[in-house]
Amino acid sequence: MSDFVQCFHCGGGLLGWREGDNPAADHAHYYPWCPFIRTVWNRSAEARPWGDNLPPTPVIRPIQLSSQEEDLLLAHPLAKRVVEMGLMASSVKAALKDKVERTGRFCLEVTEALEVVFDYDENRRSPSTSGLQRDGVVPMEAAPVLEARLVSDTTQTAAGSQDARVEELKARKQRLQKEVMDLQRRLEEERRRLVCRICKMNRVEVVLQPCSHLHFCASCARPLDRCRTCNAAVRGTLRPIIG
Repeated sequence: MSDFVQCFHCGGGLLGWREGDNPAADHAHYYPWCPFIRTVWNRSAEARPWGDNLPPTPVIRPIQLSSQEEDLLLAHPLAKRVVEMGLMASSVKAALKDKVERTGRFCLEVTEALEVVFDYDENRRSPSTSGLQRDGVVPMEAAPVLEARLVSDTTQTAAGSQDARVEELKARKQRLQKEVMDLQRRLEEERRRLVCRICKMNRVEVVLQPCSHLHFCASCARPLDRCRTCNAAVRGTLRPIIG
């Protein structure tokens, strides 16, 4: 059974609990922006679970996640947000699992989660660069490499967003072109319906009686003794007012 606990207010979650841990203090440390934590913080010192001091810094310790706990990683709001931004769920899950098992803590912000996933994927593709950043410590000689990697990731993300925008505009253009073609087709059908069926040139003007067909212009309807549409005898004509 997993010990993953999620805040009812902000959605932030923690797991890997040990005896003696203070849930409220740990939540305040990892999610200080939580509205509930801020509300409690504004109360008297007696109402704060951690007293009058800042929440204690939890001990950073490696942990081993069970398969159920690994599945819960993608249920975290930050993980969901990263997946919604287009990253593969399997990569996000593997990267977050690696971070939690190494450091015992989850990401605090979306930007941190993105960097964790980017670094994890980069280290898998380039084993020679693995170990440049471990447990949040960046050696001086590795800083230019990490900076270049971050710039590259940012550029790729911007390029991907631009490509997605171009594809969206293309799809919208195709939809508009289809709508215009449909309107033109309907307009042509309406125009043909209002053209005399005998001369194919003039606009329909006469309603034959008693069949009530409005299919002919005045010139073509004048000599008719039977309707060309239904073959009914013509007893008279009417001039309708259209428009």
